[in-house]
Amino acid sequence: MIARTAMAALVGLAALVSAGPATAQDLGPDASSYERPAPGGGEGTREGNILPPRAIMGSLIRRGYRDIDIKRLRGMNYIATAQSPRGYRVLVVVDGQTTEITGLRPLGYDRPQPFFDGGGFPPRPWGGPRW
Repeated sequence: MIARTAMAALVGLAALVSAGPATAQDLGPDASSYERPAPGGGEGTREGNILPPRAIMGSLIRRGYRDIDIKRLRGMNYIATAQSPRGYRVLVVVDGQTTEITGLRPLGYDRPQPFFDGGGFPPRPWGGPRW
């Protein structure tokens, strides 16, 4: 019994001693100066830092916007038109890295105008003389 335990300890010790530093993980001549490359193609590339339009649309949909149409990419921001949760058509500026809404402007008033905005007054609900 003691011989088996001693043999197992000896085999374990031999395995630990033979396991030295892994040479496959050598990062080059100077391993301490290794820098991780930037995602998406390196430094200075715009494509690596900006989320795809699909992520922007998903973020706006989760916030209640619908009928989203991404018009263009301007710098690091997406310009889109959408229908707001209240039903208005709006121009939305969305940050391409964080999907944060950085600008919002109403495009037009899509609801019908009240009668008296056309220059007249609504008809009176009661009868009577019209002088």
